[in-house]
Amino acid sequence: MEKKRIRVALFNNLNNSNFSVARNLRDRGYEVTLYLLNEFEHFMPINDTYDENDLKMVQTLDWYDRGFRTSNKEIKTVASEYDFLIGTGVIPAYMFKAGINLDLLFPMGGEIRSQSFFSWDKKKSIISQLGLYYSKYCLRKGLRRTKKVAIPYYDDAFEGFIKKLGLVQNRSFDIVPFIYIPQYQTDSFKEYSQANELYRKISKIKAETDLLIIQQGRQEISDPTNLDYKGNDKLLRAFKQIIEVNKINAHLVLFEHGTDIALSKKLIQELEINMHVTWLPLTPRKNIMPVLSLADVGVGILSDVSFITYGSLVELLVMNIPVIHHYAKDKIKNNHFETMYPYINAHTEKEVHEALLLIHNNKEKYKKIASTGREWVQKNIIDSSLDMIERMIVDKQTKNK
Repeated sequence: MEKKRIRVALFNNLNNSNFSVARNLRDRGYEVTLYLLNEFEHFMPINDTYDENDLKMVQTLDWYDRGFRTSNKEIKTVASEYDFLIGTGVIPAYMFKAGINLDLLFPMGGEIRSQSFFSWDKKKSIISQLGLYYSKYCLRKGLRRTKKVAIPYYDDAFEGFIKKLGLVQNRSFDIVPFIYIPQYQTDSFKEYSQANELYRKISKIKAETDLLIIQQGRQEISDPTNLDYKGNDKLLRAFKQIIEVNKINAHLVLFEHGTDIALSKKLIQELEINMHVTWLPLTPRKNIMPVLSLADVGVGILSDVSFITYGSLVELLVMNIPVIHHYAKDKIKNNHFETMYPYINAHTEKEVHEALLLIHNNKEKYKKIASTGREWVQKNIIDSSLDMIERMIVDKQTKNK
């Protein structure tokens, strides 16, 4: 079967990740449809594209709106139109119910950590409990019958759930190719940036600043022992040193995203650096990327928990911005990357301060180092995962001949 006639369906959008997968597969010659199921408005495809032609591949299903009552016939009717099925979330339950095996799952996490397990609730009716039990049973069975479950190492606890569900054999450590790089190299992106209000606002600040620092991740500072803690407070204190000790004309851009926005604003007041900090509203990636392109340095997660990759880090790499974040090699398992992306490792307030100073004093050097970021993401995340998907498609087509 010719590649151009191979039809691929993706179910659920996974914070616009599957929209990126769909476009990447389209560019490789496949006929692709992305089915939206009860998505957050913030992560609708329109909020992650500069070309409305991309939306032609998007359709909507109301399966989730009806709970678990969608008929097997309806599910089969949709799925039978495609040669390869990719899903996210609880879609394996729907496929199993209809007697279909999903080819590839990019998990959100909840379907493995919690949604697959049932516990009896005496406060609810027996009928509703039986319905819930059945849906979770179907999800467990659907996960086990999925050809491949692709998710990188997160932590030992998560690995325990994977073992408990019996997914070790069909699990891979591939990362969902969750960003569509070609759109950031187009005239459409440049035109959108120039017309974007946030971009214009930060452009003016950059013109009057010697060091523009951006951290677009969530504000989580209340509990350093919590997995959600991001270490934003370390950046704020280090930033104060840059301004007051090093006398650098620096400016920090933050986004109103996360549960501790108020705490961060309070700390900024206490540190008396509010004149050097600009807050931008929570906004889709479509608006974030133009702003990131202006940064002299981007800052990621600075907590004790160490991640190889995550959304805000990859966004900075794609824009070829020098990155500061915490990466503890001794805490990372199953790092399958042959080479690492360009970054400066910093964990403590002192290390963050030193890293910011280093980049300020060697801007051209670190700008050149960072220029390989986009290429690294394309090779190690996008192309690597797409190659995996293509191998699976070819293998399935060969077996079905």
